[in-house]
Amino acid sequence: MLNARADDPIYRLSDRVADVGLLAFSRDIGKDTAGAGTVLLRRGGVGLVNSHMKVGRRRLALAHELCHFLIADDCAVDWRVATHSDRDVPMESRLGRFARALLLPAAAVGGKWQEEIALRDERGAAIVLAGQF
Repeated sequence: MLNARADDPIYRLSDRVADVGLLAFSRDIGKDTAGAGTVLLRRGGVGLVNSHMKVGRRRLALAHELCHFLIADDCAVDWRVATHSDRDVPMESRLGRFARALLLPAAAVGGKWQEEIALRDERGAAIVLAGQF
């Protein structure tokens, strides 16, 4: 779907989501506002990611917005979803899991985790893998 192997990091995520019809844009809209939002069009969709966030958080937000797009959840604006429990916002929680699974495929990360943990402590291994994925 995204022209990426299942066990490789997804580089140029904005290009990959465009391949399936979601045009991604990034703009600094401040720290006290939504992290991202998506609007469906008749054909395709547009996603806006708040560039005020750090790069890893922006990637996660875009992967999350991709899921909104794929399930045709129109005009979704994600606002502090992390402060709610799975029971309060079950769909948002599921979309978050999708995003993390997309960006951190279990098979690839699990195998590389063992390699990295043999070379450094857990924190160091996590930092290295976060930089790769």
